[in-house]
Amino acid sequence: MKRTLSFVVIALATLSIYSRAQSAGNAGNNHNNPNAQQYSALLESFHRQTHLALDPIVRITSPLADSMIAPGEGKGQGNGSPFGTNFLVTLEMVERDSHRFVINEATEAPPVLGIRDVLRLLEGEFNLSVPGLYFFFDVDLITPDGQVLPAFQNFASAFNVAGSDDTPGKGVTTWLGWHVLESLHPGTKQVTLTAVVVDNAGRIGLDQITLNTDQDNPSGELLTPPPSSYPGNPLTDDELGPEVSMIAPRVPTSIAIGPPTTRSTPQTGHYSSFMFRHWTAKGMESRSA
Repeated sequence: MKRTLSFVVIALATLSIYSRAQSAGNAGNNHNNPNAQQYSALLESFHRQTHLALDPIVRITSPLADSMIAPGEGKGQGNGSPFGTNFLVTLEMVERDSHRFVINEATEAPPVLGIRDVLRLLEGEFNLSVPGLYFFFDVDLITPDGQVLPAFQNFASAFNVAGSDDTPGKGVTTWLGWHVLESLHPGTKQVTLTAVVVDNAGRIGLDQITLNTDQDNPSGELLTPPPSSYPGNPLTDDELGPEVSMIAPRVPTSIAIGPPTTRSTPQTGHYSSFMFRHWTAKGMESRSA
């Protein structure tokens, strides 16, 4: 089995018509669910808007659309598990004109790290650092401490990090990342992820993928060997070795360098490069990276 690992670092220095209709149908079965109503309204707005050549582009670059994810070992309300799905969600959001996605990329000082807001996540509220972001699962998520986050709730406040690079021309590319610690309900065979982002001109970008679950590996932790098994640094020429790809930043692009600093005048996180680095390592056989 091929296995793909995704890594993200925040550096401080044709949609599937079937899956879209299927998720919309799932949401439509919850007429009294405000989360499902919000989801359906956003999809309807996207399909009604006049689409132009330079509309914003949103891509779910991780997980890969044809991959499987572990369902996690959480069982339900009051019965969560630290051994969750453990996959990585990465969004690539591209503006190709003077309009922008509104984002605060600043990473605060400890203990507030990144753009994640747990309290707003639990309430399904929008992310204050990315107010135009909406992210949905069409199934419930079970947190490690056993709370159930309902399907079609806005999971925007779960995202941990944001970064950007300067797309050639007028545009800017922004990246968002979230390490998903939650589990799916036992028996869940398939899940659809939907990303919707609204820019400062009110234009909507949307992407959606559907993933199967790996019932043979209940936790994402089981998809990779433990660090203690690492053999060191042998250099082996092996055609079945891991395939590594740099996803972000993309070429050609440019990055902000941040202001000049010295050891005596360090800068805070608000004045840094904030580029986003994302790479994948795909195991070509049963051995994992």
